[in-house]
Amino acid sequence: MSDCPAISVILPNYNSGQYVEACISSIEAQSFSDYEVIVGDSGSTDGSLEALVEYSERDPRVRIIHLPKEGIYPAWNQCLRQAVGEFIYIATADDYISEGLLAGLIGAFERDTSCDVTFSRLVWVGEDGVEDHDKWFGLESVSSGSFLDIASKRGMMSSQYRAFLYGPFVISMNQMLVRRGVYEEIGFYPETVGSGGDLLWTFRAFSIAKVFYVDRGYAAWRIHPGQATSIDTRKQQAVNWLCRKCYYEECTNDVALGLSYYMAYHRVKGFFRGDTSCLHGLTWRDFRSFFSVAAFALKTHGFSRKQGGMGLRRYIETRNKFLS
Repeated sequence: MSDCPAISVILPNYNSGQYVEACISSIEAQSFSDYEVIVGDSGSTDGSLEALVEYSERDPRVRIIHLPKEGIYPAWNQCLRQAVGEFIYIATADDYISEGLLAGLIGAFERDTSCDVTFSRLVWVGEDGVEDHDKWFGLESVSSGSFLDIASKRGMMSSQYRAFLYGPFVISMNQMLVRRGVYEEIGFYPETVGSGGDLLWTFRAFSIAKVFYVDRGYAAWRIHPGQATSIDTRKQQAVNWLCRKCYYEECTNDVALGLSYYMAYHRVKGFFRGDTSCLHGLTWRDFRSFFSVAAFALKTHGFSRKQGGMGLRRYIETRNKFLS
């Protein structure tokens, strides 16, 4: 292993016994080999640590650090502090990846050297082990500026906008390869928003980073009762909106204001013309939360209603111009 590998693979683990072998095998099978693996184990007792120790004994690129049981994001952050690669990849221990993932994602950086983040399509894996390659929303491979940089929206796809506005546009961190400089600019994963730390971090990252999407099903995401991301739709929806609220609280630019207004505007317009498809099955309580977020953003940044309306119009005009 070189002193400074191209990629640091972060592999956090806590009692992932029945899945970790598949994860290890998928990393070992990578066609790209210039990487290190940092395993962070938080006191596993189900045999998964022993499997990871065996992995480290047969591969000198693997290091194991023993961590206190403090939660998923503290474990990620401790591993990140040990990483030396130019790029960071988080391998979730209960998931697996195709053999071309590292090569495919780092290849995107080679195609566009100014990129900061690359991410791939996600393959959903049911509890029965059956893979669904069509569940992830379709995008075209595209390089863009940051999601909130209006001046660079010319290359952005409308489906990416919808994902940014209405739901987690990245479901699992194992879809993403991130340049180290992004962490240096925005920090590590928040540890105070429950299971939404990676979502809030992704909001921050996609706001400042140049992003490249690769339309290949490189990463697999298992659906199972013990996963960190809740499969309870209502619970996960609440986490998503908490992260959005935190994100808006941090923002200080007109685009963030425009985003919050655009969310409310789009849904109200559809609601009052009888087009309920824009509500995506949300209840009235969810519907009201959109206005709470928008109002919170306005109150936080001291914008008047008139200023907010002007910000919304500027945002929509620019968006329509570049996405037409």
